[in-house]
Amino acid sequence: MNNFKKLTLEGLSWNVKKQFFSQGINLIVGIILIRLLSPKDFGLVAMVLVIGAFAMVLRNLGLNQAVIQSKENNENIISTAFWLQVCSGFLISIIIYLAAPYIASFYNEPLIKTIVVFFSIEFLIGTFGLIQFARVQKELNYRRLFYIDIFSNVLSGVTAIVMAMYGLNYWSLVAKSLIFTTTNTVLIWMISEWRPIFVLDFKITKRLFNYSLPVFGNQLLNYGVRNIDDLLIGKVLGQQALGLYNRSYSLMLMPLKNISRVIADVLFPSFSKIQDDPARIKQIYLKVINVVALITFPLMIGLYVLVEPFVLIVLGEQWLEIIPVIRILSILGMAQCIGMFNGVVFLSLGKTKALFKIEAFSKSFMILMIIIGVYYTRNIAGVALFYAIASGVAVFPAWYFMGKLIGTSILEIFSTLFSVTIIAILMGLFLVVINNFFFTDESTIITLLIQILLGVFFYVCLLAIFRINAYTNLKDILSNKN
Repeated sequence: MNNFKKLTLEGLSWNVKKQFFSQGINLIVGIILIRLLSPKDFGLVAMVLVIGAFAMVLRNLGLNQAVIQSKENNENIISTAFWLQVCSGFLISIIIYLAAPYIASFYNEPLIKTIVVFFSIEFLIGTFGLIQFARVQKELNYRRLFYIDIFSNVLSGVTAIVMAMYGLNYWSLVAKSLIFTTTNTVLIWMISEWRPIFVLDFKITKRLFNYSLPVFGNQLLNYGVRNIDDLLIGKVLGQQALGLYNRSYSLMLMPLKNISRVIADVLFPSFSKIQDDPARIKQIYLKVINVVALITFPLMIGLYVLVEPFVLIVLGEQWLEIIPVIRILSILGMAQCIGMFNGVVFLSLGKTKALFKIEAFSKSFMILMIIIGVYYTRNIAGVALFYAIASGVAVFPAWYFMGKLIGTSILEIFSTLFSVTIIAILMGLFLVVINNFFFTDESTIITLLIQILLGVFFYVCLLAIFRINAYTNLKDILSNKN
């Protein structure tokens, strides 16, 4: 048990470092590129990324998760998964290449054709690293992933900035993605001792697919929810609207990707190692969501309150239209930061079929609401509102059935999050007061930083006064303490 705790905490530590530095790099690079490029440049690439995200779901087939969740570390299992992955990736990359003119025709944008061709190349390159990365995650060796990710982000980010400065516009975004994927793949093969043997065992394939196909189905549903808004906004409302919405959504996802995802990535292989002990998984789960809420809830509420000066100062006046969208999505982000861990529990316990059934209902409802939002409101704020309402409703079935697996309930989850939520709301009200009474003049970077620091100070003071114990939860998150 001590070894399990040590490996998990070390993995979490390195994954936190990786996410902190890589997202810090991406934030700096992203702000610079926003200043150098137009919303249309981002919208153009976002149109391709909608198709690209779908292709990546098709390529994976849930095999990464199957390799990580398996109790065995069998050479035949891993090699079979590798060759299945390569075959699917090669086939899909050819389809993407051939579909390039039709994708351009769909958007009525000829520039997209060449971008899609470059993406098909990137797609094929990335295929060869997926199982290698899954092996490293299974062993919780996130130290190696840290160095790979940092180097890839720096190289791709600097290249993109230089290209943008020389007027290459959207090509800087294309190059950034291609260089990152290529560097990642080359480095994981350089540092890994494992090499696949040429084997394709049909019994193993059946076992892998029994677990992975429901995961694959769930990923397709997630793709639909995550991308149908981009697809329809690009088609119905145009590049400008898509560029604005896409940037808003990316800001909302930052806490989700940088905090919830970094913990979930480590918890999945960790929970898989103790999948026969649901009581311990429950204990860890409740502590984790408490810690995640402690960090993400004030971030999202702070973004809601300070979004106007943030957009004006950091992004520029050309992005003012995203203010109401960010406010809506910031509230949604609080639920999503916690809801992400439901899937981790289902996957680690091998309940992929149950997860797929629940998500099929929830995600179908969400997709329907997004479609209504696009065609009924015909503006990006309306789409965000319909999406947020649907997501808020959809999280409850997942919480209910996940709770039955590990012996918890929606009421216990709410009780765990209650004190942190109240304190985060009080911090938000404090920011509203000081913003309206003391910072009424034109906003500057200095005044924005002062408001952020005052909000942090007020929040920490409330935590100390009310003695919230989420700080200590992180330390004993994998111990047997109650």
